[in-house]
Amino acid sequence: MSIGLALGIIESMMPVPFVAPGAKLGLSNMVILITLALFGFREAMTVGVLKSIVFTLVVGSVSSLFL
Repeated sequence: MSIGLALGIIESMMPVPFVAPGAKLGLSNMVILITLALFGFREAMTVGVLKSIVFTLVVGSVSSLFL
């Protein structure tokens, strides 16, 4: 989970070169996909939910929980 959180924070600091506002690369989602492949659905869901909650607390924007 900590790698996903770190990637999410780094990704939120990067300037967005995309045309669509709010679009992100989704680097932290790679951690969830790897967890899904190696450990299964329950663990991947746990990592995803915890990453979203902790990321929201660290970054400080409630709207980032839903992106």
